[in-house]
Amino acid sequence: MSQTVVSGVLSFIEDPIQELKQPELHDYVRKSPILYWTNQKINRKNIVFKIETNGYAGEQLINGYKRPFGSPNLWVSKMDQHKVETISLTWEETQEVSEIILTFNDDVNEDLVNLHHHRTSFETMPELIKDYEIWGISGVKRQLLAKVVGNRVRQRKHQFDPQQVDRLEINLLETNGSQFKSLFEVRVY
Repeated sequence: MSQTVVSGVLSFIEDPIQELKQPELHDYVRKSPILYWTNQKINRKNIVFKIETNGYAGEQLINGYKRPFGSPNLWVSKMDQHKVETISLTWEETQEVSEIILTFNDDVNEDLVNLHHHRTSFETMPELIKDYEIWGISGVKRQLLAKVVGNRVRQRKHQFDPQQVDRLEINLLETNGSQFKSLFEVRVY
């Protein structure tokens, strides 16, 4: 097992829910396989394996999905939490941009409840991008459109006066603890 969380990868062990272990207490008519497998005892750990996939490719950022759908469906960097990652969006013609929406990875598989007995070992989801900046570029002119330090939310909407841009650069500076930088979606209006 790896202590490194890899977004889009879930590991389960065969361990039936307690009700199935005590048939005299409950009469289960539902025979779903999900009742026999759990990830609770190995949550945020993965079985180590290697596979080639395009499930983390840059194209995932602009396909219209905000969550896993048929694949992890998010962009993920190589493992190096200290390296700044830059995502570039380029158009053939100049675009007028006034709004950018970013949907960050907050580990949609984490079991979060607001009960006092159920706590994670972290205050903020480690996979969330903590610090980032968005630059609008037109020819050689660069303009800072947004800078966020200390992000703690899944989705950020940045609105500003219309700007003419040929390219956008999103610099992902730091996470809240993950060794990977990741992002589900970028929308530009």
